[in-house]
Amino acid sequence: MLLSLPKLGAWEQKMTVSIRRAEETDTETLLPLFLEMQHHYEGAAAIDAETARPRLLAALKPQPGRAILGAFEDEALGLACLYELFPGPDMHPAWLLKELYVAASARGRRIGEALLREAARLALAEGGARLDLTTAGDNEAAQRFYARVGMTPIAKVYYRSEGAALLDLAEDRG
Repeated sequence: MLLSLPKLGAWEQKMTVSIRRAEETDTETLLPLFLEMQHHYEGAAAIDAETARPRLLAALKPQPGRAILGAFEDEALGLACLYELFPGPDMHPAWLLKELYVAASARGRRIGEALLREAARLALAEGGARLDLTTAGDNEAAQRFYARVGMTPIAKVYYRSEGAALLDLAEDRG
């Protein structure tokens, strides 16, 4: 899918951003954007490039998950990561959009919307009956965006287990 955009940042002319499935060969293109995203969410504690590179490469290998890349030439501008879940409604797969992230320098240009729409197309093409995602309760901009594109908030409680608590759960210590 191609998306024509007006000027973006320092670029002086109209540009075409490609929206496509990310592959293993996109590792070096995507790495700076994943690192930016990690710093956005984790701050100084974020992962470094040497640790992130093999993990990203592994995530881009063919598997149940999918990564979608929004890029201009060789620069990653946005990404979407989604995963098939089973069972979904009527035993069809459901899809979870784990991450939708657009580089700070590329925001406000509908790249996130293009990535989200491509994720929806992928979910439907794979037999999916639903696309779910989460956002922080205080992320009002994201909530407005998802409402604008027709997504509906649902009343569910989301649980997490990580670190020592995950180990305790796995080893029946608690």
